[in-house]
Amino acid sequence: QRPASGTMWDLTGNVEMTSLDDFIRIEKQVIPVYPAKGVIKSGTFNKLIKKGLGACPPVDLLPLEVVKKYNLMRYKDALQGIHFPSTLEEANQARRSLVFQELFLLQTALMLRRYQLQTPQNNVDAKGIRVGTSGLLEHACKSLPYDLTSAQSRVLEEVLGDMMGAPPMMRLLQGDVGSGKTIVALLAMLSAVDAGFQAAFMVPTEILAVQQAHKLEEFLETLKLADSDFETPKVVVLTGSMKASEKKEAMEATANGAASITFGTHSLISEGVKFLKLGLAVIDEQHKFGVEQRSKLQSKNQPPPHLLSMSATPIPRTLALTMYGEMALSYIDEVPPGRQPITTSVYRQADEERRRSAYQKLVSEVQKGNKGFIVFPLIDSSENEDFQSIKAAEASFEGLINNELRGIPCGLLHGRLQPQEKLNAQNDFLEGRTKVLVATAVIEVGVDIPEASVIIVENSERFGLAQLHQLRGRVGRSSRKSHCFLLTGGADASYSRIKHMETLDNGFAVSELDLALRGAGDFIGTRQAGQSGLGSLLLADMSLEPDRIALEEAREAASGAFGDGEPKLGQSLLMFLQNNPPVPFLDVAPDNIYDTFESQ
Repeated sequence: QRPASGTMWDLTGNVEMTSLDDFIRIEKQVIPVYPAKGVIKSGTFNKLIKKGLGACPPVDLLPLEVVKKYNLMRYKDALQGIHFPSTLEEANQARRSLVFQELFLLQTALMLRRYQLQTPQNNVDAKGIRVGTSGLLEHACKSLPYDLTSAQSRVLEEVLGDMMGAPPMMRLLQGDVGSGKTIVALLAMLSAVDAGFQAAFMVPTEILAVQQAHKLEEFLETLKLADSDFETPKVVVLTGSMKASEKKEAMEATANGAASITFGTHSLISEGVKFLKLGLAVIDEQHKFGVEQRSKLQSKNQPPPHLLSMSATPIPRTLALTMYGEMALSYIDEVPPGRQPITTSVYRQADEERRRSAYQKLVSEVQKGNKGFIVFPLIDSSENEDFQSIKAAEASFEGLINNELRGIPCGLLHGRLQPQEKLNAQNDFLEGRTKVLVATAVIEVGVDIPEASVIIVENSERFGLAQLHQLRGRVGRSSRKSHCFLLTGGADASYSRIKHMETLDNGFAVSELDLALRGAGDFIGTRQAGQSGLGSLLLADMSLEPDRIALEEAREAASGAFGDGEPKLGQSLLMFLQNNPPVPFLDVAPDNIYDTFESQ
């Protein structure tokens, strides 16, 4: 016998089940250990659960064929087996069955949501938005100064295949930093425009909206459409900080169809924004938006437009299936040729010699004509004891320009600057008036500077591995040899965690390790976990390999009910999903998928 944390079940029906280590053997019996809760002791819980199982017979929600195919226990037997097992093997089988059912309910709910969104509600929906073969797309692909990678070509085919059908596309495109997701989206938008529809491109920041619009306009110039049979699409930007006259002009062009492609922030889903014929909605950095915000963009047209969500923040497949199971998944798993690997070095902040060498490398690269970043986890120094040892961007800026970076023009960028100040800081850096950008994690996405060859991250232990990989992706966006220095002030465990970054250069491998080290809740942030399927999981733990296997099996089983025609769901299962939705679809944008300490 030994102490164990065990199983806890309160009288409201909430249950927390932990590992099978939470059992003890007494005279050849296996007895679960329940932690005392107030005056209720472990033995009392045992008696209450036994009475509860007898008084409220559980209803089987899994189809019998699923139970047989995956060698599961019936629900009543699984509950009996997890609370009153004869052997540890029976307890193990009971837990596997309960985990499977929990994941099956989640996947079924997500697929039911997809079915409802894609099922025509009227004749207009039934007609849908069909985008056929495009001469403009063919012309654009031939005019590219490079060949698409095989992964880009595969994903573009998947996207175009979805757009040819009447049901609105619901696809999530993931790709590593610099893998070329944006060009796939731009080509898809040109295909929609060539079919007579409009396209919208929603991003989380004004800086990114302007940058992506500029990137498309540059691309359109290379196509030389004026010398062809194709009309040059009109591109407009719509953001909250625009002058009233500029905003009015952009909104009118979007509403009357003069604008073929509109880039914007949350402004795109404002009530006053109208589209004449929206056929494709692209959402970049989709984890910055809530489910309802994505739905609002789709509601801008009837029938609903095709939806392509993109993320350069790699999410392990298991979490993607849990959080975005209603969407089809596409992956760009290779980078364009010619990119050199980024050399990553992890140093302790207290090692002054190595810290000095990192800054000397930055200065050396700037003197060669390159640029660099210095990233801090905080904007201001904190009075909180837990954060006093953490360096901050504003507090460190003056010291840097008077010491390590003396004589080098530097800029400052963080989340509390006014929109115009942010734009000025980015433009100064982009156009070469500043050579080093001192920033917070606000540069994690949307900053594309080909000349940047060095990034230094102070107090790197305050970031997750996946976010560090995102920050590292701010350099190495050309054929230049690039360097990333991760300075850590954490304990040995933190240093060992960050040290993995020296050998891992694939975003999906980094995210899988990050998930294993931190768990799902810390990986995506507590608030977002609560707004996704993860918030409803009582038993399943996506950091455990057996549970990840169970997720794949549960998704396979759930998909069997959604063939042609009406979904084949039993009455008990359908009633349960209607009254107990496993996924709370809230009208709230989730927190950043990582904790950036930006608010400190």
